[in-house]
Amino acid sequence: MHESEGPHTENESSGDGARAAKCRRNWFARRWKDRRLKKRRRRAGWKGWMLRLALLVLSPTLLLLLIEGLLWLSSYGRSTEFLVEWSAPSGETFLVTNNDFCLQFVPEELSRRPEALLLGAKGNETRIFVLGGSAAAGDPDSIYGFSRVLEAVLNRGKTTRRYEVVNAAVTAMGSHVVRHIAADCTDAGADALVVYMGNNEVVGPYGPAATPGALYGSAWMIRSMIAVKGTRTSQLMAELARGDKRAKTWMGMEAFLEQQVALDDPRLADCYDHFKSNLDDILCDADDAGAGVVLCTVPVNIRSCAPFGSAHRAGLGDEQLARWTALYEAGRQACKEGDFAGALNTFRQAAEIDDAHAELIFASARCAEETGELAAARDYYARARDLDTLRFRADSRIDEIIRDMARLADGRVALADLAGALADEAEQGVPGSDLLVDHVHLNFRANVLAAVAAAKALRRVLPDLSLDLGQGPTAIYELQAALRRQLGYDARAEYDVAVEMYVRKLRPPFEGQLDHEAETDALRARLINLRKIATLVDVDHAEREYLAAAAAAPFDPLPDRALGLLWLRNDKAARAVERHRGRLNDHPHCAITRRALAYALAIDDKVDEAVEILTSPDNPFDCGEVEALAFVAARLTEHGGSGAALEVNQRILKLDARHIDALINLGAAADEQGRFQQGEQYLKRALEVDPEHSSAMVNLANTYVGREMFDEARRWFEKAVETNPYSHMAHLGLGLQLLRDKCPVEGLEHIELATKLNPTFVPTYGVLAGLYELAGQRERAMHCARMARLFSGN
Repeated sequence: MHESEGPHTENESSGDGARAAKCRRNWFARRWKDRRLKKRRRRAGWKGWMLRLALLVLSPTLLLLLIEGLLWLSSYGRSTEFLVEWSAPSGETFLVTNNDFCLQFVPEELSRRPEALLLGAKGNETRIFVLGGSAAAGDPDSIYGFSRVLEAVLNRGKTTRRYEVVNAAVTAMGSHVVRHIAADCTDAGADALVVYMGNNEVVGPYGPAATPGALYGSAWMIRSMIAVKGTRTSQLMAELARGDKRAKTWMGMEAFLEQQVALDDPRLADCYDHFKSNLDDILCDADDAGAGVVLCTVPVNIRSCAPFGSAHRAGLGDEQLARWTALYEAGRQACKEGDFAGALNTFRQAAEIDDAHAELIFASARCAEETGELAAARDYYARARDLDTLRFRADSRIDEIIRDMARLADGRVALADLAGALADEAEQGVPGSDLLVDHVHLNFRANVLAAVAAAKALRRVLPDLSLDLGQGPTAIYELQAALRRQLGYDARAEYDVAVEMYVRKLRPPFEGQLDHEAETDALRARLINLRKIATLVDVDHAEREYLAAAAAAPFDPLPDRALGLLWLRNDKAARAVERHRGRLNDHPHCAITRRALAYALAIDDKVDEAVEILTSPDNPFDCGEVEALAFVAARLTEHGGSGAALEVNQRILKLDARHIDALINLGAAADEQGRFQQGEQYLKRALEVDPEHSSAMVNLANTYVGREMFDEARRWFEKAVETNPYSHMAHLGLGLQLLRDKCPVEGLEHIELATKLNPTFVPTYGVLAGLYELAGQRERAMHCARMARLFSGN
């Protein structure tokens, strides 16, 4: 039995082993299969997520590209180029400035139009582009600015080859924008670029205070933001967001009051890097185009312009701050008492606690200058500028970068030391109000000095350039006198510029500066003196000078423009029309001549012809009928043609029922004619368009005065003053209502303030003369009567 069981047991065990092995193989197979399935599932899962992520990213991108393509095919949107093509009716093709260029960088209320430029096919002329911000553009009036003066200097004495200076600078734009403009200019046949920029690097578009911190450190991110904003899709979204809203009024420097950046702010390092990188790109573009480059240092007012903003150093304790404040106030009091040495000593003690406060350093500079420590004063002035937390002026580091780039650059690059040229001519060697009309903008004399320095630098990059600058110690004064005649910068033009600058300096950020009241008093006295000089102009002599200047510079439209203005002021509109018409026939696309002719036609009661001239197909700078009529209405109002202006404003309103200037002017006209209810309707419509428009409020208040609704009038005058505390009309109206309400002290304060806000407004002097006469203040009454006669031209 055992023998029979042995084999059976062995076979059985062998089968079980085989089955076990097979099971093990199957188990491992299933296990590996499961693992492979799991891996596939994981891979499929990751691929699924990656696909979903790709779709998440690509879908909107593809959609945006599709939208961009459709908008491009439908020709929607505005060009992002600085220069765009324009075809004249004659068939010629020109390059003209794109009025909408700045909208890709800033909102509409901060956007400024470039100067109207017209560039034909390149001929025998040498073409030079000026790049930069408002100082390079020639603010406050580009007609007498840096570019115009430079062109006159370069062409002085030339009879054959002409030097064409193109003003491609734009107000409030920094190097991120100038880089784009430079690329277009080099493509437009530039022989040379004059780069005069640096004031808008910190305060301005894409400065450290206007760009999110996480993005600002990367130049690539800033350039990507600019590129995206220039797309048609972005333009469409902005248009949809804006809807029917009108753009806000340009606020100038007030728009940037929150953009304060201290000297120790780490973002400044990025700012300087961006400036250097953009400057390098401009040099590369010029080099590729074979154009020379003149890099200009940036002259700024450091002697007569106190800091706009000051901040204490970080970590200053309460006790230290209290001690610093006590010393600073003691120093200020010593200054008022004329003890400048004592004040300077006190300020130096305050600086031992905190030497980062810009206003303290500026006050120290003033005292050092008064005590004869001129070297110390210059250092203080420069440091106060660098410490200013509202950095509207190029600081010393910006100038260092410009000098370094000019020194290290290869090829045709030269330095024009404009800052040094002005310092050489400035009082005490420190540029101030003797050369600048405000913080950065040059007066006419300074523009001549800067243009001469730039012309000498251009001679190093344009070897064929010859200059006729005169010889001897009086050469610069003779040159300045000749350029005044050629450009028409006469006593009246100087007065008009002074009025503009006085009004600007009443507002922030100027009104918060140290010694602001003393400065405005001096400016007001200068206005009066300039007005007196302007009334003494010998018309016949001026006419002969402008005719001679026009004959000497037949390519320049400015002598004819000046001649036309002279004739218009002396009731010779027909002669101005004839002169400008003849020039426009010879130069049909000249913007200066076209506007001058339209101006003269309006004053000569040829309104329709003026509009036709502005809207002509020969005008390369798009001007619709509404814009043309608004131009004519403004010129008529300037010259006292209220009746004709009324008709023009009515025509405007038929074309644009929401044109705010037309509504206000029609409301004011109805008020003057005693149609108070109709005036009220016009003005309420104006306030529907812009609820914050102070002029509309003032005129609405006047309609209630005419209807003897004095409480309502006072309410609107008060609202106008609250909305715009710099409106002289609002203060005058409120002052008169306060007098009516038996509040003589408050009323007189408002009327006197109205005179300070606008020293040229004649009716205010009449009111004050009467009030002073009633109060027995005979001498003050006579002064007001004299001012009324002076500013009325009688």
